[in-house]
Amino acid sequence: MWVIGAVIAAAGMQVFKHSKRVLGNRLLKPKFLMTSVFSASAVFLPWAAGNSLVFREYILLAANVDPTRWTLRLVAFSSITFSVLLHGTALK
Repeated sequence: MWVIGAVIAAAGMQVFKHSKRVLGNRLLKPKFLMTSVFSASAVFLPWAAGNSLVFREYILLAANVDPTRWTLRLVAFSSITFSVLLHGTALK
């Protein structure tokens, strides 16, 4: 089951990368328009928030930290911020 999920996720990532590349080559001005659009969709769509909520619980359980309201929010916010900064600064 995990292998099937990994294959589906990898296929979705390849489609996402291809569509970003095609649209980025078609729309040249402003320079990072498509990168900004795809980044904004990843940040503002609900699935990113849901994933960060699950991620925060796993991180706090792995660190043996008591999950209070503010620690949960801090980990969720920092995970989304880290992923956005990583993808925004790791450009070729």
